[in-house]
Amino acid sequence: MGRARRGWSGDQGASGLASVATWPWAVGIILFCGSLYVMAGAGHDRLSFVTPVGGGTLTAGWPGLAAWVRWARGCRMASSLPAKAS
Repeated sequence: MGRARRGWSGDQGASGLASVATWPWAVGIILFCGSLYVMAGAGHDRLSFVTPVGGGTLTAGWPGLAAWVRWARGCRMASSLPAKAS
């Protein structure tokens, strides 16, 4: 959750890539789970078209996470390199 909060707060330490994954996941969870919850509780199918949209949005967060992990690994590897002697 800490990474998600950093992405939501717009912390530039995460280079904005964390929010690329965080926002689709948040929207997808709300749409997907919310539509299922409403359909199960209310007993009608009016929101049945929202469920696949939410699932697709939730799935769209994975490439954002992959980009963030790749960026984070690159920064970590670059900072662990020994300094060149002049």
